[in-house]
Amino acid sequence: VLIRTKKGQLPQDRLQAMLKGRLFTPLTSRLQAYQASTVLSKVVAVAGDITEPNLGISMADEQMLVNDVSVIFHAAATVKFDDDLADSIKMNVKGTLSIVNLARKVQSLSSLVHVSTAYSHCYTSSEIEEKFYPMPSTNYSRYSPDELIELCNEAKTNGQDITKDIIGVFPNTYTFTKAMAEKVIEEKASDLPVAIMRPSIVVASWKEPMPGWVDNLNGPTGKL
Repeated sequence: VLIRTKKGQLPQDRLQAMLKGRLFTPLTSRLQAYQASTVLSKVVAVAGDITEPNLGISMADEQMLVNDVSVIFHAAATVKFDDDLADSIKMNVKGTLSIVNLARKVQSLSSLVHVSTAYSHCYTSSEIEEKFYPMPSTNYSRYSPDELIELCNEAKTNGQDITKDIIGVFPNTYTFTKAMAEKVIEEKASDLPVAIMRPSIVVASWKEPMPGWVDNLNGPTGKL
């Protein structure tokens, strides 16, 4: 599990706090203490950051992943609709490219699962098919993610906001960058064993491991 240091808390400490949460209570309650410890010890924290070059991971950790991992779930993203465009591109688009680059090094890759969103191409119609969609053509289509970040930061320095000009028909920076991430998958990973998941609104668990479990107040959950 790729985990970054946050508020001075180290990745391993954050992982241990997570494993002590209610989500894992049904598992630990069924097992004796030593069995639970053995099972949960299989979850390993890898220090890194999705926004950093090469995911910010060490050479030793990269080699461990290359040798031991066969399935990659890429679910890291900023899901804020109004997030700064440069920050959103850095996390959602460049982060996806870094994941693809890592996947190419994995010796026994059997599956790369990229978590997108049902709204990545919400401007098209009321029905989204299970296929890639081209990005709408704009004056900014020719720019790379790095160039778009530079343009955004330069405009911000000059007291301007060119976000709406860049995202065009997309309603927000979230859907725009998730669509760009799908483009990265299409162009850079189409020869890999890849799947794109497009969930809609993520809410509490239905039954497992416990009914109603949720760890945030986003979306409709916050109104219950």
